Amino acid sequence: MTGVSSMIQIITCDDSKELLAIVKQEIDKIIPDQKEIETYYFSSYNSEFWQLVNYNNVNEEIQPSITRIYILDVQNDSGIDVAREIRSRDTQAYILFLSAHEQEYKDIIFASTIRYYAFVSKDNVSLLEGHLKNIMKEIRKSRKHSLAYWEQGQLYVVVLEDLLYVTTDKANKKTLFV
Repeated sequence: MTGVSSMIQIITCDDSKELLAIVKQEIDKIIPDQKEIETYYFSSYNSEFWQLVNYNNVNEEIQPSITRIYILDVQNDSGIDVAREIRSRDTQAYILFLSAHEQEYKDIIFASTIRYYAFVSKDNVSLLEGHLKNIMKEIRKSRKHSLAYWEQGQLYVVVLEDLLYVTTDKANKKTLFV
């Protein structure tokens, strides 16, 4: 796993490698070469998947600037239960569901208490591009009220409402955010 210093992580899990490739193409259409975005692709909810989810959760105080977008296969190891667990750990995450059995799972998800962003049929994955564009707009809009800066390869984001003042320590050549 690379260092988690980017602003946005897109984490996709689907048991179909062909579908993962299509999802990757859709993601690449809207985020080519943006260094603040990391993408992860899994074919199952394996230990590496949970390690990433848990790493993000444990390091939330250190990495408050990370926004996560999960694209989850509904029927793969009960993606609904996985989404429920993710939601319990990350209330700000965006969750999108994928399924080849749209009507069957759409009703179940709708009846659940999981807050999710969208449900995309595997028969119409091209709709994913529009949903991802909308999510990216929401994220950028919410970040207009924040200050982001890089220090030693690490990205930090300060919410402007939490900022009292900014000053410069000329002796140590540093800017202080209080």
